Amino acid sequence: MKAEQLLDIIGSARDGYVADALEDRPARPRLGLNRLGLIAALMAVVLLLTGCVAVVLHLQDKKVGDSSYTKQRDVYGNLVEPTELHEDVIYPYAPAESPMQQAAREWHDYRFSPEMPDDWDMEMDESLPENYRNIYRCYSRDMADKLDEIMEKYGLRLLETELTAQSYQKDILHEALGIRSVVRSGAKAEVKEHYGWLSPDGTFSSTVFFTLTGEGVWDRQATADFYYAADGYFSPYYSHFSEEDTQWTYQTADGTTVLIAMEPGGRGTVFADVAGGSIKIDITPDLWPENPYPRSDSELPTRQVMEQMADIFDYHVSPQPFDLDSVKAKLDAREAEQQEKMRQKPEYAGFEEFLDRLNHLENWSYMMYDLNGDGAEEMILNGTEISFALQFHDDVFTEMFMRFDLVYPCEDGYLMCYAPGNSHTRESYQFEKIRSAPDEVTGSWFEDTEDSLVKTDTGWKHYTPENEYPGEDITDEQAQAVLAKYTRLDIPERPLLELPMNGTTLGQMIEAMGEPDADDFRQICANFITDEDHWMHSLVKDLGYYGIRDVNGDGSPELLLGEAPDTVNYIGTLDRWRIINLCSSGAMTLREDHVVETVSHGTYTPPEGTPGVPNGESTTHSFERLAPDGTREDLGFYRYLKDTDSWVNDEEQPISSTAYQEMADKYPIVEVELKPIAELIGP
Repeated sequence: MKAEQLLDIIGSARDGYVADALEDRPARPRLGLNRLGLIAALMAVVLLLTGCVAVVLHLQDKKVGDSSYTKQRDVYGNLVEPTELHEDVIYPYAPAESPMQQAAREWHDYRFSPEMPDDWDMEMDESLPENYRNIYRCYSRDMADKLDEIMEKYGLRLLETELTAQSYQKDILHEALGIRSVVRSGAKAEVKEHYGWLSPDGTFSSTVFFTLTGEGVWDRQATADFYYAADGYFSPYYSHFSEEDTQWTYQTADGTTVLIAMEPGGRGTVFADVAGGSIKIDITPDLWPENPYPRSDSELPTRQVMEQMADIFDYHVSPQPFDLDSVKAKLDAREAEQQEKMRQKPEYAGFEEFLDRLNHLENWSYMMYDLNGDGAEEMILNGTEISFALQFHDDVFTEMFMRFDLVYPCEDGYLMCYAPGNSHTRESYQFEKIRSAPDEVTGSWFEDTEDSLVKTDTGWKHYTPENEYPGEDITDEQAQAVLAKYTRLDIPERPLLELPMNGTTLGQMIEAMGEPDADDFRQICANFITDEDHWMHSLVKDLGYYGIRDVNGDGSPELLLGEAPDTVNYIGTLDRWRIINLCSSGAMTLREDHVVETVSHGTYTPPEGTPGVPNGESTTHSFERLAPDGTREDLGFYRYLKDTDSWVNDEEQPISSTAYQEMADKYPIVEVELKPIAELIGP
């Protein structure tokens, strides 16, 4: 999900939904391959017999190890029977059995041997050179010596450093490397190169946001991480490829033969062995507006779409080595210019564009504090169950981090992350230390969690790095002693509407906008439906019926959209002269007392240890009450299990077959009759 898309719905975001969406979702680096060795060999024979000359690439040729992961959901987010799937560990930057590949295999075998402790169990030796620590993740002198031994054995060199270049420094990155861009001239795409890093040998990475252009193309934004590895220099970055994934060769628009590998869920990777090095491009399509899973195959990028994405990149880039001190001086000078621009901005006025994307500003507060000790204050935004920290770069405020809890700075560089709990989640605290800069490998601003507390039925569960699982059961008094270890800083927390903006306040600016009348509202709705650039357009464009009525009791109308006259699939509400998402959860039934029932179908996997309940088809009926302030009150859900003709509640406990009907009877249905959308927007 793009940051701006998330911001457009955070007024109604809830921990439970996010936790449910992410629960048990395997986090694996990328892609995989499935029984393609024989197929690839047959393709090579066909090419030989037909007289074609081509470079046929095989992921098998780049394999250096084995791994596995547990699949617990399908590509649509439905729970499935947990299945362990095999992965090949791939080293993308070397031909088969080359010295580089052999070195990669030896380093991987050493680094992930059974005798090697997990990273979080090792303490970093800060006396090691920076590249050993930050690039190669060597925690001890023994690890550094082993790496040196492998490099000497195969005649390879280490990357010296990785200089980070922000979007306002990308011209320095291009100039130092002697390249114009990683996107080829004339590519059919709208492109923004955002940030990257570069090493003096010519190895570099560049992150690109792009959208394909042209008639009939896949029109959603995608993110590409373009990585060029220079020959002779050992890059420590591996890829994992599952047996479910597919691969094929493709000749790009500039004539380069590449290998494309693709996950069932839509992510892809492009590989190319080029003069002077190797290229790997990880492509992540921005698939779904507010759900990490697609609703149907039509929302997934196809093989043809992935090929069109591969076509936009320049595979003839030939980065040159550069002088480290000279380039570092240029980056530092540009950073100083940027900091000066920040200091010259009117008080907080630069936040306006970002804040315009937030919903229900009356529910937000803000704090100003230098979180990472760089001399520039960050803005901490706390909503109802979500928080952001923002930094200023390149004339826009960008996200430092986002959390699904509320954050408060404490002494000694700690951050208290507090979740008040709701019907889906329990009250919790986490105490994490902020880094001075994001981790160069993971991008995280946080060190390991120092203490974590989760409320239980009898007390609290306490987690520490030494006792990460299963944790320790403690009393309320012991939990208070843990909390007393951290002193929250006395930083003013003010309503966001009081934020100074261009000589006035944010609240006064909004009040001056006034309220739209009925005609204005209809025009706002029509503009929302027809705006092809709006991030919700892919969701609402095929809904052919509309209605206008007050659904949440705030005295203002909401926009209802549906696929049929008696079916509501989307509810949008008015916020500052624009339509924002209120509900978009499949088929909805409006009920009295501002209650909405949502019906969804999927696959049910019972909790571990539940006797006599098999996996199978299920239908879930969720009930929520929509509040005037844009929040939603959970009233519970009732899940019907088709295979056993039985029901369970939101705690997965069996309930009687009449429980759902009793809830439905409590809130009678409000009949709706939507009108053809042409009456609102025209033919």
